[in-house]
Amino acid sequence: MESVTGMTPTAPRSDEPLLRVEGLTKSFGAAPVVNNVSFEIRSGEIVGLIGPNGCGKSTVIKMLSGFHEPNAGRIHKAERNGCPVTLAFVHQDKGLIPTLTIVENLALGVGYTQNQVGIDWDAANAAAEKLIQEFHIRGEPASEVGSLAPVDATLVAIARALSRITPGAPSVLVMDEPTSSLGEEETARVLQAARKAAAAGVGVLFVSHRLDEVIAVTDRVLIMRDAVLVADRATSSLTKDQMIELMLGRTLESTIHKVRSSRSDHVVLRVTNLTGRRLKGCSFDLHVGEIIGVTGLLGSGKSELGRMLFGIQTSVSGDIEVDGAKVTIASPKQAPKLGIGYVPPDRRALGGILNMTALENFTLPSLGSFVRRAFLRRSREEAAVLAWMQKAKVVPPFPNQDFGLFSGGNQQRLVYGKWIHLSPRILVLDDPTVGVDVGAVRDLYEIIQEEAAKGCAILLLSAEWADLPRVCDVVLVLDQGRPVASLSGPALTADGIAAAAFGHSQAAAPKPSYN
Repeated sequence: MESVTGMTPTAPRSDEPLLRVEGLTKSFGAAPVVNNVSFEIRSGEIVGLIGPNGCGKSTVIKMLSGFHEPNAGRIHKAERNGCPVTLAFVHQDKGLIPTLTIVENLALGVGYTQNQVGIDWDAANAAAEKLIQEFHIRGEPASEVGSLAPVDATLVAIARALSRITPGAPSVLVMDEPTSSLGEEETARVLQAARKAAAAGVGVLFVSHRLDEVIAVTDRVLIMRDAVLVADRATSSLTKDQMIELMLGRTLESTIHKVRSSRSDHVVLRVTNLTGRRLKGCSFDLHVGEIIGVTGLLGSGKSELGRMLFGIQTSVSGDIEVDGAKVTIASPKQAPKLGIGYVPPDRRALGGILNMTALENFTLPSLGSFVRRAFLRRSREEAAVLAWMQKAKVVPPFPNQDFGLFSGGNQQRLVYGKWIHLSPRILVLDDPTVGVDVGAVRDLYEIIQEEAAKGCAILLLSAEWADLPRVCDVVLVLDQGRPVASLSGPALTADGIAAAAFGHSQAAAPKPSYN
């Protein structure tokens, strides 16, 4: 399992494509989800693939991988010196087996080094340890992937894909939202690995909703909308706003309008010196109608705070009060009874059941409200789900489609809806816009603000520093688990958040860089 970072630059890129896609089309019903898509990827170039949720990007990737058969069109893989092109993938859902170890997951699709008696475990563990160190994965070769934090599992998937690429062989690396759960430092390493692969002659297809990354790392960008490829342009020829306009078919204001705070004087949630494995002495008051953001660098403890408030993880010490009464939230079953809803960061693993329908997922926490005289009123269920789908702009608006068949952003809208339908008094949102397109981000924040205006108290755990000042009344900044700043009013800016998170003065606060 040789690392891509061991590659050496080759000759300048060739004009002959490594991969050519012609007229690719796929339908799951009457309407195509990918319609007559054509593009090429050449040696040594990084090509971005962008578009709103549900436009067909992931379906294109799944056809390239062979997971889906196209209804029409062809995929041509070049052959160099008798060697066919290798396609290596980092899928949106990672494709890892949680009960296997890091070294076992790395070997999937790559294989083990053999010796005279069988698997050469020393070689396999040494190769795994090299990748663990290179990507700063918090784990050992023998660690089960299911025990890893989401960011470390993502890095295992990336390392596995890169390890398949052999120096000098024709290869295309396909990366489907590889950085969606990563912080700035980890993102920079991933983008640098993509650049090194391209410098060695690998063609790279890079799918992301983070347009700053696309602009920073790609040579060319493919833009999809409504199942169709609407643009194939040099990245340098487009501004970020032009990309957004092509993605959405309309202009989008760059800012999220902050509405007047609906905060009342009543404290609905009080957290005092809450401490967990990573969180250290966190305290704050959350008022009715208030939106408090909690942020920090990767590993700051914000997600642990959300898990403890919903009973997924127990605290080591500290107190939680709801309406002035101390509570112990021992399980996720207890939290909704206290009026607490929770949207987790990993919607596929924790937010929904993939092989159940959108309707079944939506009504699962509130099923009793649809029962009358011991009968489940299906028509009321469908009416509630359809009303939410229309409000949240879920595409496609099919209540009986499996949750797992919706795009990531539309899954997120459905997860939002199932908790908002319960009218929670407290709503905890952990990175709710991860993997969500720019249009959906605005829609989701507007829904958050509407819920706050109705009196819901919202705790927004997010790494999106630019968005927090536009949505929140207060932002609590954590550093290595400890609160280091509480920002509000004129002090609540993206630069102020960065300054607190990095421990610098605002003037010296570093800016994200993907160069």
